[in-house]
Amino acid sequence: MGASTLPLVVIAFVGGGLERGLGAIAGASLAMLNWLVIRWVVMAIVRRGDRGFGLTSVLVAKIGFVLAGAAILLRIFDATGLILGVSALVTGLFGGALHLHFNGSLNAQDEGVLGAGERD
Repeated sequence: MGASTLPLVVIAFVGGGLERGLGAIAGASLAMLNWLVIRWVVMAIVRRGDRGFGLTSVLVAKIGFVLAGAAILLRIFDATGLILGVSALVTGLFGGALHLHFNGSLNAQDEGVLGAGERD
């Protein structure tokens, strides 16, 4: 995920200058924060086996916070740069899927999703 942001930010700086590049950095930061929160919540759901609305409702609230953050950032930064930066989420997930496909399977234990007692 983080590696996909660098080329997009460079493209924004080269193609649009400082204003667009700063927008791309802001968008990439929002995308990275979004990805980290999703990853943390999903791992917590898997660990706890959450069947209720506890952590699942956090995912729904996260969507609202990301949309509000994007609306605020659109008023501050260049829209094209912001879109380039946020698109790092899509390119990062696509790159991660390709990496996973070509480097073998990944199970929950590899990522530390399961607790020590649940591995056996």
